[in-house]
Amino acid sequence: PTSDLGKKMLARATKKPADAGPEDYVRELFEKSLKTDWSWWKLRVDGEHGVVRHFLVGEPNFQAPGVAGRGTRGYVALDADNIDGQFYYLKDAWRVVSRQIDKEGKILQFLNKNGVKYIPTLECHGDIISPTIQLTKTNQLWKDLHKRKTSAVCPFKKHQHYRIVVKEVGQEMAKFERGRQLIHALWCCIFAHSEAYAKGIIHRDISAGNLLRYFDQSTGQWCGLLNDWEMAKDTSSKRSKGRQHDRMVSGLGTIHLLFELIMSDQGTWQFMSAAALEAPRKQIGVEDELESFFHVLLFLAIRFLRHNCDNVAAFVHAYFDDFSTFNTGHYGCGAMKMLCMANGRIAIKMDGGVVSLLEFIWPPPAGNPAEVDARSHPLNELMQTILGWLQAHYSLMPVANTRANSPTAPVPAAAEESDEEEVLLLAGKPPRDPMELEHGQPSAPVSREAQEALAQKLYTHQAMLELLEGALHGTTKWPPSDKTKDQLSESEEGYEHGADIKADSTDLLKHGAQRRRTCGAGPSHKRRWDQLEQAVAQDSPKRQKSVIRKSIRTRKQRRSS
Repeated sequence: PTSDLGKKMLARATKKPADAGPEDYVRELFEKSLKTDWSWWKLRVDGEHGVVRHFLVGEPNFQAPGVAGRGTRGYVALDADNIDGQFYYLKDAWRVVSRQIDKEGKILQFLNKNGVKYIPTLECHGDIISPTIQLTKTNQLWKDLHKRKTSAVCPFKKHQHYRIVVKEVGQEMAKFERGRQLIHALWCCIFAHSEAYAKGIIHRDISAGNLLRYFDQSTGQWCGLLNDWEMAKDTSSKRSKGRQHDRMVSGLGTIHLLFELIMSDQGTWQFMSAAALEAPRKQIGVEDELESFFHVLLFLAIRFLRHNCDNVAAFVHAYFDDFSTFNTGHYGCGAMKMLCMANGRIAIKMDGGVVSLLEFIWPPPAGNPAEVDARSHPLNELMQTILGWLQAHYSLMPVANTRANSPTAPVPAAAEESDEEEVLLLAGKPPRDPMELEHGQPSAPVSREAQEALAQKLYTHQAMLELLEGALHGTTKWPPSDKTKDQLSESEEGYEHGADIKADSTDLLKHGAQRRRTCGAGPSHKRRWDQLEQAVAQDSPKRQKSVIRKSIRTRKQRRSS
């Protein structure tokens, strides 16, 4: 900070334009990053064709937690050769080295060239090659330690240090000012996804952290920005192995879960479709991505809009963070998310046999907060429509015939026929005349044609875009001010929700370790890092024996006293 370069960075950060508008949030972010107790850096980006660029950064405004994953850091940055120029966003990460996954910069370069809107504009990118190429060695070390186990599959991937710089500096989607603005930003991101998909690219990591908003000075409006294309793939890829090398692992221990998640190249657990969570090898399709967009909308709405859910922390835990475990070692979708997709409705509680469904509430007038407005919030109809599509989609999935695969049971010997059926008494009395009884008939199901028509809405982007567009520009009336404080952080002190926890990060591991000690779908308790790290350590056999011996000694001491 006291160097000549540091003084220039600080001067640029504190230089607020006289005509500063909403876009000045970028400069404010950069100013906030220049903390005196944090080192400021001049980072090198080895771009294409040997072009080297340098960027000035302070503290990262985003830093991935934990030791597993890609170690991503994000910075608001300045070009070192043009400090008075525009701000950029620089991402420093360890990318997966795979022929199946292109560099994020290559994908953005292709999409930018094809005019895809509402995505970041590439400035430069490249692997770090000076003073030397930086690659992880974990996968090779693992192989060296398991040479005798020829059938063992290495759970670790090779990663390479990589930097990418884009022109847009986005703002988290949670900064939206009213519900209608949230729907507009969501429309922008879905539109970007549809255009990219039309060009042969699918995103595969739709999450609350990857949907941003930015102020478009050309239109004078806040827009959505579909960010983070590092997991995107060519839609022509037809790998039979699906999204990862091998997600089926033996055992249900915490360490096994860690291996499983590190091996994965899937998206963000909380926002993945129920089908993708249940079938790790499933090829991600448009229907999965649109379902993920719905989960993001629900996640932001339940936090920042008024509704009838009393315990937001419990809801978020059960719907987004929870997972199921199977004897095969497979980790799948949480029960609540799966139930909501299958039923096409979001039930929040049951009281006296009456089910209460999630409902968003029209806010009271500013001058009279106690007044109840009977109007239905427009988000209710919008979300119920999408839930109807999702329910139809899941109802059409083939049902496994487990009986056909089971061994044929021996046919019992034929019993002798009797002339009269034995009369079975009911509560000590003979049954009533059969003519007096109602014979239950199966209720008429919704026709398969109608279900198929609804499910088709999810197989292309058009219906979702038209639905949101109608909510924005039709006759729909939106409340002028319907955003509240973050009800998730307010509902339970110390609650650490799972927003943007990658399925290959230690955070999901740690949340899972804690949840196995508590109720699977109940409210989340405060999680301390030391407690969670201890849960990981206890998967060691030696550690388990030590804990058991200590527990036995403690019980004996208590009995003797």
